[in-house]
Amino acid sequence: MTDTAVQRWKKAHPEKNREQVRRYRLRHPEKVAASKKRWWAQLYPEKQWDYWLRKKYKITLEAYDALLVAQEFKCAVCKVDFKRMPKKLRHVDHCHKTKRVRGILCFECNWALGFLKDDEVTISNLLEYVRR
Repeated sequence: MTDTAVQRWKKAHPEKNREQVRRYRLRHPEKVAASKKRWWAQLYPEKQWDYWLRKKYKITLEAYDALLVAQEFKCAVCKVDFKRMPKKLRHVDHCHKTKRVRGILCFECNWALGFLKDDEVTISNLLEYVRR
């Protein structure tokens, strides 16, 4: 592997390089923090997912996995198989009032439920309309 001009300069001037890096970090702490966050998420995706679940929904990765098993790896509403879709299309459904996790939904069902604002009357009216 051949060194680029920048890499050669960094090797030739390590003190100047360290000083430049230090000044950059002082001037741009938000960029440094975002970079560290992305780096950590890429290095430890399972830990990142566990952290997100705990922070957002107050459940552990084990509880999330247990929900998937209980739902037979299918959407709780339409029963689409989660094994055939990327993880990012699975959504943790929760009550916005109580914050209680209800299950795991596919993107479409989660979107529909959110669009209806989890309102039982609206959902019931929609069901009546569809049955006409």
